[in-house]
Amino acid sequence: MVTLPEFPRLGADLGEARARLAALPAPPAELTFLDVLQANAARQPDKIAVSVLHSTVPGGPSTDMTYSALTAEVLRAAALFRAMGARPDAPVLFLGIPTLEGLIAFWGAQVAGAVSPVNPFLSTDAIADIARSSGARILFTAGPTVSEACWERARGLQSLVFDAAQVVVDGGDDSRSFARMRAATPPLDPATFTELRHGLNRYDS
Repeated sequence: MVTLPEFPRLGADLGEARARLAALPAPPAELTFLDVLQANAARQPDKIAVSVLHSTVPGGPSTDMTYSALTAEVLRAAALFRAMGARPDAPVLFLGIPTLEGLIAFWGAQVAGAVSPVNPFLSTDAIADIARSSGARILFTAGPTVSEACWERARGLQSLVFDAAQVVVDGGDDSRSFARMRAATPPLDPATFTELRHGLNRYDS
């Protein structure tokens, strides 16, 4: 596990902050998202890592998750996607929005092998072409209660590229619910990685 340097905190004198940043050592050449996440979970496990606001009102309600909890959920998501067949040459097609579940899915797909985010406002045929050319085996989509635009495209893709067993949904409580599927999956053990470089993972057989 990597050790992250102490970065200047917000509110510090600008000149001092710049000097401290300039003095920081260069990050390891092979530093990955998972390295950073685990390092923060080890150093400050109870600190809020993600805060998703419920509205645009400043100081309004939000859904928060600590570094410790986020790391566990990302590894659980990675295990789910890997079990479904995600690999660098078979990414998760991401047709979601940045809800808390969407963020966990996106980062979990990165750790599992690869993620291919697409714009839901492209035509269904254009998204289907992206899915085929990328070799995507899994579709993660926001459900109808989360994003009607994403769900409309996902319904079309199910008849063109993906079958129902390959679809994971943000929202709802049926068998394809991402939250339900993830909760039933043990977290991926990072020790199973033999190589994790620049977003491309290789695994022990």
